[in-house]
Amino acid sequence: EDDGFLCRIALQFPDELLSDASQVTWLMEDAILNAYKAKLTVEPSHPSPQQQELQQQITTHLSFPPLLYILGDTTYGSCCPDTVSAKHLNANVLIHYGYACLSDLESGGISVVYGFGVVMPAGSKEKGSVWKKCV
Repeated sequence: EDDGFLCRIALQFPDELLSDASQVTWLMEDAILNAYKAKLTVEPSHPSPQQQELQQQITTHLSFPPLLYILGDTTYGSCCPDTVSAKHLNANVLIHYGYACLSDLESGGISVVYGFGVVMPAGSKEKGSVWKKCV
């Protein structure tokens, strides 16, 4: 569906990580926009017609930010990707954060990416959110 938006991404967080969801969403949106802007700056000075068309498409899409949706309170449980909700949102990809059982569920044609993160051991001196350590 070409509605002008750069992309649609569903971000699924377990209940214990929902407090970090808004920060992750803003950081991801900025990273996506910066990646597209960087793509525009590395193109050759004499682009081919195909490259000119690609640059025009990127420039047009940059006027609409990527749509990032936060999924919480999922149907199956926080360990399984909620592809049904992502499909209802017409997402291009679902990013599942936290523990995942990796069961063989039907993805419904949506790509699923897992972000497991790094859990710091109890008593660790290192401070900061799990998302600073996220893979």
